[in-house]
Amino acid sequence: MADSPGSPGTILNFIPFISSIEPTFWYKLSEIKLDEDKLKEVPRRVQGFFNHNSSCRLYINNSSFSR
Repeated sequence: MADSPGSPGTILNFIPFISSIEPTFWYKLSEIKLDEDKLKEVPRRVQGFFNHNSSCRLYINNSSFSR
């Protein structure tokens, strides 16, 4: 009988992923830096979208900035 996920003896495997940063992310970042942040170095939260179906890819685009 195979171990169920989370039970003792279950092997945890880590799969490397690829990040995909779309050009719209860089455009939005430059817009924020010029119009809102000016010369300030403030941290910003960014939200990514992870797809683990076939390619294990993390997507980041202009909608990644939380408001």
